[in-house]
Amino acid sequence: MSYPPPICVRYPPALSYRPPTAKAPSRQGTFSTSPSLIIARMATPSKKPIHIKKSTTGTYTARAKAKGHTVQQQAKIDLAPGSKASPLQKKRANFARNAKKWSH
Repeated sequence: MSYPPPICVRYPPALSYRPPTAKAPSRQGTFSTSPSLIIARMATPSKKPIHIKKSTTGTYTARAKAKGHTVQQQAKIDLAPGSKASPLQKKRANFARNAKKWSH
């Protein structure tokens, strides 16, 4: 059986064309690694701690307090559709909203 020429020239024929086969075997319920290893990976943090410049620490909090809001209230205002907040303020508001979920 001859295969048609590959559609994409950048990849070898084995990756660019797959001949029709019978129904693929189901992998439902199989693990490539043991469940205990998966739980261990979830328990250990894989990301590095974040670094915030000393010069920008507390700037969003100060802005929120100057407007008479809490940080979360101000974040909700800044992230609302049609808000005139700058992209930097929206970025800081999103960070504040996400940081609230952390266990610190």
